[in-house]
Amino acid sequence: MAALSLGEYRLDGRVWIQAVAPGAGSPTPVFGIQLDEETLLFRRDDDGLALRVRDTDGDEVPVEDLEFETSDQRFWALRPDPDSGSIHFETSSNAQQWFDVGEVEPETDPAEACIHFEISIGTGIVSPTVIVFDNLNRLPGGAALF
Repeated sequence: MAALSLGEYRLDGRVWIQAVAPGAGSPTPVFGIQLDEETLLFRRDDDGLALRVRDTDGDEVPVEDLEFETSDQRFWALRPDPDSGSIHFETSSNAQQWFDVGEVEPETDPAEACIHFEISIGTGIVSPTVIVFDNLNRLPGGAALF
């Protein structure tokens, strides 16, 4: 089950979200951005925190797999690097001090395209579903995201 933002937004700064610890009905929370034909995403599952790039066919390329530390990685961020054209995956315990945990060079220059946000949970959920995210932050001035 996935939701994409209604509008398109410029990725001209860090965008971040608080990922609440998984609970009943939400085993694999995912947060990402769709940039042209690729989706860059964080996925929290039983194996830890996975950083992936997904294409339009649903195929995923791993960027990094991390052991998940609930207190240290409560916040997930994606940040463009205007000098290199890459996008950094970052985590934080407090949304103030960020740690780089992965980097990818997307096919599309983030300075030249808009993004959609994706929030989703794993498939096969039978019971009522709870989306376990809070505090989606982006630059001010936009309309409702979802």
